[in-house]
Amino acid sequence: MVLVQFRVTVPDVDRFVAAVKELMPMADADGARRQALYAAESDSSEMSMLAEWESHDAMMASSEARGGDFQAQAGTEGLDWDTRIWHRLAGAEARIPTDDPSVLVQFRVTVPDPDRFRRAFEDSTSDMASDGARLAAIYASESDANEIGWFAEWDSHDAMMASSEERGEAFQAAAGTEGLDWETRIWHRLA
Repeated sequence: MVLVQFRVTVPDVDRFVAAVKELMPMADADGARRQALYAAESDSSEMSMLAEWESHDAMMASSEARGGDFQAQAGTEGLDWDTRIWHRLAGAEARIPTDDPSVLVQFRVTVPDPDRFRRAFEDSTSDMASDGARLAAIYASESDANEIGWFAEWDSHDAMMASSEERGEAFQAAAGTEGLDWETRIWHRLA
C-alpha cells in the first residue's frame, strides 16, 4: 500500500473541488482507498489530494486513463503539480479518516538517519496521542528514503502547536533533526 499525495495551487477552487468529487468514485473503481481532498490553511487555493493505493502502478494506470479528462474539467492543465509517493514507516495503518472535522498537519523533512527518526517517532506516539494527535503516521518518499512525511490529525492548529512547544525539542534531539529545515502544512478537509 502506498499513500499518494498530489499538491497543486489552483485558479478556481470550486471548479477543482467539483472535479475531485466527481473523480473520487472513478478512482475508487480503479483501486484507490480512503481518498481525501484538503486546502492549505495558509492559502485556500493550495490543494492536497491524498489517497491510499495498492501500488504506485495502480495509481499511474488510473492517472493515465483519467488524468487528461480530470485536468480539463478541473481547469488545471499546465499547472505545476507536486506528486509524492509515500511508503509507510510507522504509525497508523489507515491514514485518511472517512469523516473527521479536524485539521491534518503535515511535516516534511529530509533526515540523515530515517531509522533513528522512526524510533523517535515510535517512542513519542503515546505522548502525541495524549496531546490529541490521531492517525499519526510517518512515511518515506519513494524517490528519496531520507525524505520523511509526517501526517497527523489534530483538533486544531493550536493543539498541535501546544504539543510541539512542549515536546518538540526533545523529539528533535532523539530524532537527530536539530537545525534541519522542516516544511509544515496545515490542511483543512474539503472532500
